[in-house]
Amino acid sequence: MVWGLGENRKHAARGRFPPFPIYHLPSTIYVFPNPTMKPMIRTLAITLLCAATAACGFHLRGSGTDFAGIEGERIFVNQTRAQAVTAQVRQQLNLAGAKLTETPGDADYSVIVSNERLVREVLSVSPQTGKAEEYQLLLRVFMTVKTSGGETLVDEQQISLSRDFTYDEDAALGKFSEEQLLREELTREAADQILRRLGAQLAKRAG
Repeated sequence: MVWGLGENRKHAARGRFPPFPIYHLPSTIYVFPNPTMKPMIRTLAITLLCAATAACGFHLRGSGTDFAGIEGERIFVNQTRAQAVTAQVRQQLNLAGAKLTETPGDADYSVIVSNERLVREVLSVSPQTGKAEEYQLLLRVFMTVKTSGGETLVDEQQISLSRDFTYDEDAALGKFSEEQLLREELTREAADQILRRLGAQLAKRAG
């Protein structure tokens, strides 16, 4: 339903407006979004951002210039209970120009990613309902880097990352999607940090 200028003046004079959130004036349409749409809009924006950065090969933290020392290096990647982060490490190594090998014997360096753990913890509880209102996602993973000769360059360094988000029962589906996107972002950033630390070690050896 679209209301014209005369109807809007009549209802404005009575202190009320029609229930449909579009008011039509000559040459102008004003849209007043429903407040419950805000979580959905934010989730959609995060989705589009993540899709765009992934498609273009960009990282949410840092950039490809951080990995200059990795290009052309033969690298073997192995994992122990760290499948999600390891998959991102392999993907980013490919983007950085590294040559991934099937065995450690064919590599100049071996990267071992281990003990990935992603948990959700309650940050705050509503005093009225007693239900959780805010959560924190915590990701922990370890990395080790060795040379082909067995020298350890990085010995089980821990990477810890976190993200906070609110929970609204009225927008549960949108919040679930937001949480999934934050989990993916944490995984990408952990891989990003692994590559930056690896790049720093390779640059040090080259220098």
